[in-house]
Amino acid sequence: MKVIIAGDGLAGSCLSYLFRRKGIEHEIYGKAHHTKCGIEPCGFQVSSRDFTRICSKLDLEPTDYILRRDAFGFIDGIKVSGHALAIDKAKLIADLLGDMEVKHGRPDTDTCDCIIDATGVSRAYSPPEPNDFKIPAFQRRVKLSKAVSLWAYFSPEVGYSWLIPLTPDGREAHLGAGAIRGGRENAQIVIERLLDAAGVEVEEEICRCGSPVRVCGPILPLRNGSVIAIGEAAGLVSPLTGAGNIPGIFSALFLAENWGDPDAYERAVVNKYGYFHKEAEALKRLIEGKVVTPPNILAAIRVLRFIDARITPGQFIRMVGDVRRRFASSSWPR
Repeated sequence: MKVIIAGDGLAGSCLSYLFRRKGIEHEIYGKAHHTKCGIEPCGFQVSSRDFTRICSKLDLEPTDYILRRDAFGFIDGIKVSGHALAIDKAKLIADLLGDMEVKHGRPDTDTCDCIIDATGVSRAYSPPEPNDFKIPAFQRRVKLSKAVSLWAYFSPEVGYSWLIPLTPDGREAHLGAGAIRGGRENAQIVIERLLDAAGVEVEEEICRCGSPVRVCGPILPLRNGSVIAIGEAAGLVSPLTGAGNIPGIFSALFLAENWGDPDAYERAVVNKYGYFHKEAEALKRLIEGKVVTPPNILAAIRVLRFIDARITPGQFIRMVGDVRRRFASSSWPR
């Protein structure tokens, strides 16, 4: 059986690693990256709980990849406790690939029995999704004027912007925004607001990249003919946070564990991440300025669990109310 993994990002590299451990012959195809960090997009943040669990399953040592730990952060200025990690994603991908040859160019899909679509937002080998929803994201790795903690800032012009410290001294960070409307110009305006709120300035830009983020939730069925989707190609990104590292790895784990039974693979994915559809609905209601419903609020609560954040009921109510009012009062076109 000839198996091809299309995509050498986190999900594809993880699946290749698992296939080699199981003795499943395969080829993996990737693309050249032109950023200083060697990957695109970078996406550093993960929850401590999930990453530790994943490393245990992969027989990897978590501390080999942890750049920084944060016990708290700020969401719209509200201090929130939690257990967040910034990881060296490039090193993790390199270790997962090991000495596996990554081929370039487009694979000959006519001669393979199964192709794993791990091409991320491009979803290059899976059929088009009528309800697909993607938000442009603009990201930079920067050096800052002083140490900083984790920050997230919600805005009707953009969606939300983020500041993720990557070094122990907090002076180097991942800075970016997702643009639900207005593009790069509005994203930059909101990033400036975030920097002002955090009380820091950018002293140096190390690298930058930009790529849309798929925020529609799982795209079913995951198998279409000889093609099986994993990671972001399967819609496995949290719509309210844009986080896809952990879901991408879990999708690879689920597929490897259920190799030969695509229905069982899909059930495992839906069981863990089916609620992303509720997140997507909540996001669209916010964008449209509609009333946030109880299911939307439950989705937001699950998001806090997903990112391993701890927040009091009062903080949560204040946060949801502030975000809802901000989006509802926006004069930006929808």
